Amino acid sequence: MKTDMLSLVCERFKCSPESFEQVIFRHSVSPLVWPMVRFTLRFRRDVYEFDLELIEDLKKATSFSEVSQIISNYCSVPRRRRVMKLLFQARVSKRRLKNLARELFAGKPE
Repeated sequence: MKTDMLSLVCERFKCSPESFEQVIFRHSVSPLVWPMVRFTLRFRRDVYEFDLELIEDLKKATSFSEVSQIISNYCSVPRRRRVMKLLFQARVSKRRLKNLARELFAGKPE
């Protein structure tokens, strides 16, 4: 049976499925900007709409290659640049997401 990213994240970080979004966000942004991101997510989720859609799509991924494909699809879609993301680099990092997925799916069959 294949395991999806949601269950792997919940198992690894001992979190509920409802916390998936926050756990992924925290591990995929710079630790320096995480407090600002967390605050902004609480009051202005629309600022991170694109990133939240990406994280939602990652829930069902069952392999590292699937995660890579989802990330590539999102990166190829043109989007408006938000001031906060440009100035503070407060956005989901492709590299951090892929590194996390690589760790989670290590040793799991494709």
